[in-house]
Amino acid sequence: GGALISDNRQLNVYKTKGKVSELETFVTQKDISGNIGIAHTRWATHGEPCSANAHPHYSSSEHLALIHIGIFENYAVLKEKLQAKGYSFKSSTDTEVLVQL
Repeated sequence: GGALISDNRQLNVYKTKGKVSELETFVTQKDISGNIGIAHTRWATHGEPCSANAHPHYSSSEHLALIHIGIFENYAVLKEKLQAKGYSFKSSTDTEVLVQL
């Protein structure tokens, strides 16, 4: 799963593979301060279960992070178009494509 913590200046994303309890342990071991947060675990529909595919995903500017539930059907076509424009991807999920749009 993944967690996003923000202090209104910076988005900090923490990711780990596993159950919610493992994410909680992982995040509480970090030196984190912030006043906004969200966490998510996913059932893998696109991409294998791993830390790189865990949500949230950043936009290329890292000013926007996205958690998505559902299936983005035409993500492969859009991913190819974005790659042709110079975008690079760190995961194999449809959500990372969506956050670049």
